Amino acid sequence: IGDWNNPKIRLPGAAGIFDFSMFYARGSFLYTPRHDTRTFVPTEKLDFVSGVGFPNGKTSICGGSGPQCVITNLAYIVFDNELKKMKLGSIHPGVDLETLKGSTGFEIITPDELKETLPPTKKEIKLLREKVDPLNIRKLENLSGNEREELLDDIIQKELAKQNKFPILLI
Repeated sequence: IGDWNNPKIRLPGAAGIFDFSMFYARGSFLYTPRHDTRTFVPTEKLDFVSGVGFPNGKTSICGGSGPQCVITNLAYIVFDNELKKMKLGSIHPGVDLETLKGSTGFEIITPDELKETLPPTKKEIKLLREKVDPLNIRKLENLSGNEREELLDDIIQKELAKQNKFPILLI
């Protein structure tokens, strides 16, 4: 927070993401669980930039093409290569355009005809629940307080149970 050469405070969390985001190969996807004005901020209001799509409205200065899209809790957003701006790909069921715009700190290109994000198939849901995240770790990003603590305890117990299924060999 503050001037680059003399910051008031340095917070953890985003270190390295700027470099990482600049080198994304086309086809990479970004995800954030909270689509709000603290996540999507106009660059002129920032002291430091952690992740970037089109810096200063230009293509990547490092040769990477940048990410293909951002998936949030409100929408699927793509990057318009000609305009060098974020563009609404589809809006999730139950979310209206005004909520999306009010949760985005800058102008997002919206198509004349809005598309609604398709729900996941039964096969995709099964894959997510059973293979990708069988311990429900993804739910932690939306919980706090006692609910978060209870889920963490549950995850730890499941991890310990998995470890105890395998015999320990002492040599």
